[in-house]
Amino acid sequence: MKDLLRLESLALEAGEAVMKIHSHGRLDVQTKDDHSPVTQADLLANEIICRGLRQFSSLPIISEEGTGEASPDADQISSYWLIDPIDGTKEFIAHRPTFTVNIALIEEGVPVAGVVYAPEREELYYGSDEGLRINQKRVQPVWGPDRVAVCSASRPEKEFDGFLRDNDLSRVIKIGSSFKFCLVAKGEAHFYPRFSPLSAWDIAAGDAVARAAGCSMLEMKSGQPLRYEFKRRWNPGFILQAPGCTARLNQRQ
Repeated sequence: MKDLLRLESLALEAGEAVMKIHSHGRLDVQTKDDHSPVTQADLLANEIICRGLRQFSSLPIISEEGTGEASPDADQISSYWLIDPIDGTKEFIAHRPTFTVNIALIEEGVPVAGVVYAPEREELYYGSDEGLRINQKRVQPVWGPDRVAVCSASRPEKEFDGFLRDNDLSRVIKIGSSFKFCLVAKGEAHFYPRFSPLSAWDIAAGDAVARAAGCSMLEMKSGQPLRYEFKRRWNPGFILQAPGCTARLNQRQ
């Protein structure tokens, strides 16, 4: 419980700092080597989270914002922190409310704990083997009979049209950031398919939250549970499914 509260507190602290910058309206937007945007808010949230984690943990930290810790024993590292200070930086810049703060703990390839905080929505999600918490209250989600899927609002994948056709979906929610995982975790959606690779820090915390709710996170091609490796920054395509739901996948998509 103590570490749970620490992670939630760190996410809230980072989110509060991000919102102070967000409320000023003017952002210092720069472009990273991979051509993705970064703002002073990303860097400040990164500093807050990394500093906070180091106060109670000696595990390595991998972050999108340049604090990846190289190690000559990387092959032997099985426990580490995987963070994305702001997932959905484009959403943040555009003042859309779906950007998130993400912190995950990886052990033996599995996200065993994770927190996702959407500061503009004031929604805090935490998942671990103790279950799912939303806004610091234990929740047992219920999924309705309609089949709802989530997908990216800014990066549509052509394969999604085939998924939509093959799975008789009632509705599709297009939304940015790791908040897609939260919608599945709390019972508002049933599927989140991703057909192309995605950075590990983009999905680890949301994955932990969804697994805590009983969802399954499978590699798209193999159908095996998705695993994380310390040296691997990109994870393959996946399908996130609510409990009792199985998507029909056409591998020729």
